[in-house]
Amino acid sequence: RESLKIGEDTANEYEDNCVDEDRFWWNKRLYDHMSIFDISEDPWKVRLIRGCIIQEEIFLGSTLMNVTLISRKATLMNGITDTGIDDDGSVANFTETEQIIEVDKNIFSFFMVRGSVP
Repeated sequence: RESLKIGEDTANEYEDNCVDEDRFWWNKRLYDHMSIFDISEDPWKVRLIRGCIIQEEIFLGSTLMNVTLISRKATLMNGITDTGIDDDGSVANFTETEQIIEVDKNIFSFFMVRGSVP
């Protein structure tokens, strides 16, 4: 049985398949300048997110469960200087959170998004 692993292979596969994930890339502006001078950013690229990843093994009675919580906050409309909603539909404090529970060979996922629109 193979448990959920968050590692380099998973991150590379995710990055290859992601769409519009720049909205969570907090240090993207540092790499924008490299393209101006035609420098490949790939050897230097480290995507930083504002969020957390927590993975724990817990027992429910005698059953072992792997619980993973992934949460990340978008870079647009940070909620400090920008509030509400803009013309593109971005909202302040946009956050994605996913809870993944693995029991035996079954994987359950609950995905939630939130944002602030006063």
